[in-house]
Amino acid sequence: MNHSLKAFWLCGGLLLASAAAQACSPPPISPPPRPVGLDGKLPVTYPEISATPTPSPIPCPVKSYGYTASMPSLSDAESDKLGIPGGSGLSAPAWDSAKIYNGGELASYNGQVYKAKWWTQNEAPGNAYGAWELQASGSGPQPWDKDRIYNAGDQAVFQAGLYRAKWWTQGNTPGDQWGPWESLGPAPVAPATGRPAPYSVFVQQETRPSGEVVLHVSHSSYLPHRQIRYYASNDCTVATSESYIGNGSGTPPERWEIRMDGKVVTTVSASQFLQFLPRPVATLPPDSSRFVMRDSNGVCQYAPGTTLFTWDGFNGAGTGVTVMIPKGNGTYWNPQSPDQYLSTWACNGDACRPSTLLWHTRMGTMAW
Repeated sequence: MNHSLKAFWLCGGLLLASAAAQACSPPPISPPPRPVGLDGKLPVTYPEISATPTPSPIPCPVKSYGYTASMPSLSDAESDKLGIPGGSGLSAPAWDSAKIYNGGELASYNGQVYKAKWWTQNEAPGNAYGAWELQASGSGPQPWDKDRIYNAGDQAVFQAGLYRAKWWTQGNTPGDQWGPWESLGPAPVAPATGRPAPYSVFVQQETRPSGEVVLHVSHSSYLPHRQIRYYASNDCTVATSESYIGNGSGTPPERWEIRMDGKVVTTVSASQFLQFLPRPVATLPPDSSRFVMRDSNGVCQYAPGTTLFTWDGFNGAGTGVTVMIPKGNGTYWNPQSPDQYLSTWACNGDACRPSTLLWHTRMGTMAW
């Protein structure tokens, strides 16, 4: 093959590769203007990518956004940074690992306010035996807190019930008749104060056989649940570490707003929420003796730190609600001028916790 022919094939191959690369590049899409006000400052999320690529004449698979999306709520630190009110109760700047705190100073962490008992730095609040003391956020019995130490006679609210500690306890969930808590009946109803607990939102767009399009928007918040990790120790025995997963609540917010482009289209009151009662956990934590650590020759089968098993005690306790919004009902989704962004706000009075901002009209459109 002469040099001219080789150059021709080389240039042709480069042109084809360039064309294919351009064909597989996603077209630039300019996002619509964000809503005015605080909604426009929220971080933007997108629908989930469809698992099935869309058939396309170009030589690469085209991915599309599906018809579902998840919208997590913002943390206290994120909400505070945006200037979103945190309520008229106790408040404090978010805990900073680099800051030096002296005794008496306040910091917020995971939705709770703590006071330093003494000089401390880089010690996260939450350890009852550490440098931080949990502060009550209002008067009367407070929601049960897994990290708080309760002495005999202390009261706490759990799953709309009022409980009194029989003896010293920490981390024991109320409700077990043989446990350290005594039921005193329904909890007194008091106005909710402070920013609502973290929550998650799941959105699904449905097209019905009649052609009607509806949007399902679901709020859920679950109580922290116990988790135990079983792992290999340095001496080839079974070690365990216990933690609590999640930071939600079983108490619904005073109201939950669904907004389109910053405009409130639906408001759900606390009485409309469902209470998710705890259900039995499928299995109990296993006994450490079930794990065989050494082989027949006495050699350890696992390197130190290897996870052998993780037991999860999630029991489904929490609260939630689902709202259905039909397309073209006059509140949003006007076909001539569709609202682009969806957000939700959980509020107790003027203390609010928003979700992220979902560009929901990307559902069913090409991603790349």
